[in-house]
Amino acid sequence: MASNKKVLICEKKVIDQFGPTFQDLIKMYKTPNAICGYLSPSLALHISENLIPNEEGIVSKEQLEHELELLKKQNTLLNSTEDVMDFIQFDRSAYIEKYSSEFELPIDKRKYLRDWVANYEIGDYLFKYKKNTDIFFVRQPELDFKWFKNEEKRRSEIEKEYYQFPFYFEKFTRSNYNISDSVIDNNMGSGNDQQTTKKKIDQEIENNLKTIHEKQFITEEEWIYLQLYGRENLLDKTYILDLQGHFVVFRFLKVQSSKKKKKKKKKLRRHAMIFNSFHNCKYTRRKVIKLLSLMAIKGNW
Repeated sequence: MASNKKVLICEKKVIDQFGPTFQDLIKMYKTPNAICGYLSPSLALHISENLIPNEEGIVSKEQLEHELELLKKQNTLLNSTEDVMDFIQFDRSAYIEKYSSEFELPIDKRKYLRDWVANYEIGDYLFKYKKNTDIFFVRQPELDFKWFKNEEKRRSEIEKEYYQFPFYFEKFTRSNYNISDSVIDNNMGSGNDQQTTKKKIDQEIENNLKTIHEKQFITEEEWIYLQLYGRENLLDKTYILDLQGHFVVFRFLKVQSSKKKKKKKKKLRRHAMIFNSFHNCKYTRRKVIKLLSLMAIKGNW
């Protein structure tokens, strides 16, 4: 997309996580009242599987409106959210059994089972259990390590190299990246010299992309590298964003009405769209949203 094209950053409200729909599940699984950690994987999977662009990468306005209406209905995400709760509660119970010495009192166990969902738990559900290949999870880790306990502490030690970054991306995709043509500076010589330089740059880019491609976790800088040099298609991926206290789902969308108005062309709009289950707060100005939206200007879509 050319840099002079507008990208509209917008936020759409889906079903309210604090509404009546999930109250029975909250009681059954003894979760906190704020369930965005359980709801966001369910929401991301639904959007990834149902909000599918056509061959030109376009989603019709009518299709988008239909999905938004579905996502406000009670039954759309109920079963899939329960599946996330069941997975995480089972995993936590197994951890308590394995490391029982970390839980001296019954209340310690109850607190652990009722705690907010951690980054690694969303990653485990999407990538190890569901084996989804179309979702990226953008983590913003808590940097105050003294608050870490139990499995979160153990996992942070395993993933420690990434905790130096303000946020990083967890992925499971294993597709091959296409290598773009390198830009050759005019001062690099001409003729054979320029061709040699071009081959060296192409090889370096290919090696870098291969290295990034083999990682499950990639940094902000590596993700940008993929968009600029790997010709990553922004339209076929769904993102879960950790906004430190809340999880939302994010998509790049090209939206066009399927109905042509008399004597007017069908208008195509480019959206950086947030799907939010917390109705009392807006998140369009967060730094990670701006980063993703910047890539919408330079990225391949």
